[in-house]
Amino acid sequence: MDLRGTLLSPIFQARPLPKAIAEASLLAHLFTSKFVDHLPFYRQIEMFKRQFGWELHKATLNDWFSACCTLLQPLYECHIKQVFQTDYLQIDESPIKVLQDNQPESSHQGYMWVYRNPTNHLVLFDYRKGRGKSGPMERLGSFGGTIQCDGYAVYKSIAQSSQGIRLMSCMAHIRRKFFDAMEHHPKAAEYAIGEISGWYALERKYRENKYTPEERLLHRRKDIRPGFDAFKDWVETQQKNVLSKGAIGKALLYAVNQLPLMDVFFEDGRIHLDNNAIENKIRPLALGRKNFLFAGSHEGAKRIAMMYSFFASCKEADVNPYEWMTRTLNKIGNHSINKLSELLPNNFQKL
Repeated sequence: MDLRGTLLSPIFQARPLPKAIAEASLLAHLFTSKFVDHLPFYRQIEMFKRQFGWELHKATLNDWFSACCTLLQPLYECHIKQVFQTDYLQIDESPIKVLQDNQPESSHQGYMWVYRNPTNHLVLFDYRKGRGKSGPMERLGSFGGTIQCDGYAVYKSIAQSSQGIRLMSCMAHIRRKFFDAMEHHPKAAEYAIGEISGWYALERKYRENKYTPEERLLHRRKDIRPGFDAFKDWVETQQKNVLSKGAIGKALLYAVNQLPLMDVFFEDGRIHLDNNAIENKIRPLALGRKNFLFAGSHEGAKRIAMMYSFFASCKEADVNPYEWMTRTLNKIGNHSINKLSELLPNNFQKL
């Protein structure tokens, strides 16, 4: 099969980029190959030349990518608004190298702040130049509700700056600290991990039984709360008595600070035990770092954030990212600006 014929030949569908030969299917193939399959553009160029004798110039491909991001920008803005239409968010952050003035020796450490709405299953990657609180404060300016996160101090500062935000900790991070202490303090670490594993087993049972949030909350209070309170008392006692500054000391101190933030877990059946769902959405960014290493500029990093937002949301909604991108690029030029939410990945099956 000739890929050029498959991706370039149809003349019935208006092209997303009027002055470009690339149609939506080719553009979708290029973008999903990079951001879902982690194939940098330069490797794709080599593959086209080797397999089809077609020499696609890097500058042309970059122009296509930039133009498509401009085309999709209104949808990204709609995406952002939809992510924050909730009172429960999961948040994490991850570094990304960004070139300054296209000079590798002057690379800058930027950050992707990642937000997940567990209700409508949309994920937002929001690029910022730093890890300070200004970026998330801007996004969370009008947000009121629960944010689930790790123990990074910025989140505490954000919550203190806004009376409408309540912090919820991540049990996976608490458990991970005790795993780190297993080698030198196996007895304490095994006890902690065993208790926490029991709660995970119960939560898994609730999901398998397809409990409603209300039913889940009742079972949590009955099955988990007594053991949780006893574990919290044990942690506080151990932390006072253990003088070690090693892994077990760090685990106990972290748990003492984070366990009180778990109370909302017993007040709202929608709340998850951990933040693992959002960490799973960050993994493609980590894989991408290994393959294309850095963003070429701050503007480039913003475009990368847009693509990761769309494709992570496709994965969350169990939508084929190539099909979604193809259809979206074909439709967005003529789609009503007031109905852009119809094109978001979580509404893909409804089109």
